[in-house]
Parts: sequence; C-alpha cells; structure tokens
Amino acid sequence: MTLPAAALVSLAIVVAAWRVAGPGLVAAWAVGSAVELLCKHVLVRPALHDGTFHVAAFDSSFPSGHALRAVLVACAVTRMWPRARGTAIVWVVASVVLLQLAGWHTPTDLAGGLLLGGLSALALVGGRAAGALRARGLLARP
Repeated sequence: MTLPAAALVSLAIVVAAWRVAGPGLVAAWAVGSAVELLCKHVLVRPALHDGTFHVAAFDSSFPSGHALRAVLVACAVTRMWPRARGTAIVWVVASVVLLQLAGWHTPTDLAGGLLLGGLSALALVGGRAAGALRARGLLARP
C-alpha cells in the first residue's frame, strides 16, 4: 500500500505527471527529498526506548520521506486525473496509518513528513498561481 511512496516509484509517478503538471512537481519532489535527507542527518532527537531497549532505527527517522512522497504522489495523480482526488487523499491517510502501525515511523515523523509534503505542494501551487497572475498583468514581475 505504501510502495508508491517509495523513493524511486514516487519519482517515476511524478515524472509521468510532467506533461500535465509541469516541472514544478518534480522540483517539489527533489527539494522535499533533499530537505528530508538534510533533516535526517542534521537534527538530533532524544533516543526512543521500548522499555530498556534503545530503538536506534528512530534516531534519524524524522521526517518521514514516505509521508512526504505520498502527498506528492497524490498531487501527481490528482493533476493527471482530477476525479481521483478523493481516492488520492484516502490513499495518503491509509499509507500514513499503515506506516505507523507497521512501526516504520513515530507519529511525529509522519506529521513532519506530511507537513513537508504539504509545504512542497503549497509552494508548487503558489508558484503556479503567481505565474498565472503575472501572465494576466495582475502581479508585478520581481
């Protein structure tokens, strides 16, 4: 269920949406993934324990790249097939729940990934909206 949010599969889906969505979605994927990797290597979080056992896998799991890419895959699918918006949203929610239930991420990892994915998508929409306003002469060029 979460396979479309894997790095290479999600990149293929986002690239497939290029003709409809333009290069912005691929750029959002690249920048979001770069920020994810940077955060995982730079941010230090307290060690998580299950009883006395240190769960080392969670030391560098923030934010969830799967959650980030699930949002961007949903954006790509929605751009290619607008009627699939509801299904795409349900898939993102199901993917996030399954990632947490499977023990891949903590809820904060998933929230961070969703936030990063949402910000990437908003930047994409904001850039597209600004371009449309500039084309109509309603927004000054920088």
